[in-house]
Amino acid sequence: MRVDNEDLDSLVFINQVHRHMGPRVKNRIIKVELTIINDVLETIDVLNRLFTGELQHFYFSDQPDRYWIGRVLGDILPSNSWHLSEAELQIEVPDGVSYAIEPKEYTVKQATSIMIENNGTDLIYPQFECRLNDTTHMVSFVTNDAIFQYGEPIEASPLKEVKVTETKTTNGQMTRRSHDIFIDQMDTPNAWHSSDISLINPGWKSSGGFTAGKKSTATPSNGKATISKNATHWQTGERMDNWVKGKTFLAVKTKNVNQSHSKKAYLLMNRGKYLGWLLEQDIEGAGNNQTGSIVPNYGTGDAYQWHGPAIRRTFGTKPTDWSCSMWHFFKIASAAEMGAVYISVRSGNDEIASVLYSAHKSNRDVMQYLSAGNKGLPLRSGDTTFSTDSYGRILMVKKGKNITFELRNDRKKKKLSRTYTVPEIETMEADNIIIWCGQYGNFAKASDNRPEFVYMRGLNSQVWVEPTTETVTNVLNLPDPRYKWHKDDLLLMDMSNETVQVNGVPELTPIAYGSSTFGIPPGKYEVGVVSSSDAPPDVTVRYREVYR
Repeated sequence: MRVDNEDLDSLVFINQVHRHMGPRVKNRIIKVELTIINDVLETIDVLNRLFTGELQHFYFSDQPDRYWIGRVLGDILPSNSWHLSEAELQIEVPDGVSYAIEPKEYTVKQATSIMIENNGTDLIYPQFECRLNDTTHMVSFVTNDAIFQYGEPIEASPLKEVKVTETKTTNGQMTRRSHDIFIDQMDTPNAWHSSDISLINPGWKSSGGFTAGKKSTATPSNGKATISKNATHWQTGERMDNWVKGKTFLAVKTKNVNQSHSKKAYLLMNRGKYLGWLLEQDIEGAGNNQTGSIVPNYGTGDAYQWHGPAIRRTFGTKPTDWSCSMWHFFKIASAAEMGAVYISVRSGNDEIASVLYSAHKSNRDVMQYLSAGNKGLPLRSGDTTFSTDSYGRILMVKKGKNITFELRNDRKKKKLSRTYTVPEIETMEADNIIIWCGQYGNFAKASDNRPEFVYMRGLNSQVWVEPTTETVTNVLNLPDPRYKWHKDDLLLMDMSNETVQVNGVPELTPIAYGSSTFGIPPGKYEVGVVSSSDAPPDVTVRYREVYR
């Protein structure tokens, strides 16, 4: 038996270890019966130091190939004070599992798939180290359940404008390319124009308008600051523990920042220890900060009619395949409030795809409605509180006759995703987007209802190459990949903590949206390797087997 890498064979020997069978259990208790070889009074100081540290590794001689991570619980009561005294330890194991002492490691050259053999009894989360054999823009690992991707394939990269000049006569032509149609931070509604929402739904009325959101800040009071329950990260990037949210702490220092919606950050302290730097936007009471978004003025309407501002933005590239994202705040704080938000991608006056959030009952329920080609689509989520207090993204992606909707609420860390086949929309060309925020009659309006960011990207936009004669300059839209690594670069992708390192340096750029880590169950399991390169990488996989 060893503790913190110190051998205890000269102090104790193990009589029995009470083992457990069954599913993985957090905070598992393992009982160890042992005999203290020397007089207890002679070794009590050494044993106290070894058995009551903050965190110890216990190695049991009946399982020499694995170890547990745990701590001693309660008192240790020797049966007597002289030699060969018997005692019992209760060891709490937070993870509830043991780990193989010897890690597994092997390499597959130019890997397109890897066969992993897990001889343990629980999930393992391997590391994949990729040594690149060619210029590479994306590497992903694929299982039946998940995809973990870093980078993006060359065909999904943004475009850059390249001018090629040569002497010849050419005709003008239209071609189709992926193209960022517009990215609107929605600081103001200036790029949008008013629209008549009743042409879409006769039960709705256009009224009022949108204005730029105003800044509202909160500061510590009497040297103390309360952390908002919606806060997620400290100013330095670390994720907050849930227990600090809603709590009040001393603010001992201030510094100037220019981050998100904050100009200041405050260093908080709890019982003489520093907690972290809190952005002013995450102080309780700063929730009315509306900068960086547009705020609806609903105007007036009939007593039992939806009304509010509607805006439209048109564009001329007319893609038949596209993606549209809107980041948005939406909150129904009480049963008396009724509100709605609607976004629609259209071809002229005809609907291609739309999403509607609607709170129209006196119970805070918010319904989500999806439609495409002027017909409703079944959602059947059953979650009427999904958007009750929401900051997140509405995403629509159309490819051919397939339309994918993804509704995301970052405050609740929830996501809904559905894909439908709608043949009627296959050849429709998108040329405008409509956004509408609504209030029902004279009922209280939604506590928050603000578009913050809209991104429209054509996946096959029309791009015009100008006609010229003699000396001709062709304007080409070529891929401009955001990710590019070279031969012999090392990418380390860790399934246990969802991180990526490039040549030993942790990357702050997140993995591709929608990616997730995956575990390998006991048995043999195949993992696919997909890369955006001419030569697949050499992949070294490392893991420790886990035992329940």
